Amino acid sequence: MPENAEGCIPLEHFDRAIDERTRLVAITHVCFRNGAKLDVAEIVRMAHVRGALVILDCFQTVGANRVDVQALGVDFVVGGMLKYLLGTAGIGFLYCRHPEGRRAPRPHRRHSLDRRQCARRKTR
Repeated sequence: MPENAEGCIPLEHFDRAIDERTRLVAITHVCFRNGAKLDVAEIVRMAHVRGALVILDCFQTVGANRVDVQALGVDFVVGGMLKYLLGTAGIGFLYCRHPEGRRAPRPHRRHSLDRRQCARRKTR
């Protein structure tokens, strides 16, 4: 999406881009290049009215600013621990607003043995 002269993406651009065919809107809370902060709650409102889910990248925000996922209304949030949470590289998190809901993707499950298979293996 094109930015304005200040390096921000105006809400009108989101309003034009999000339509009834949009399934997921991926946005960043704060731009890593210039610190521009999006009006996340308004973008979420636009997306939800049109039936789309919203995933928020808060890597640049979490630990430096408050990220209230309920107030923002986002469906998913992703972030990392490296920057302002002072964690180590390679550690991140995913928040799902509807973990058991129909709209949320089902979590990936590893194949595992059921109890009967485990019992059989122990007796061999």
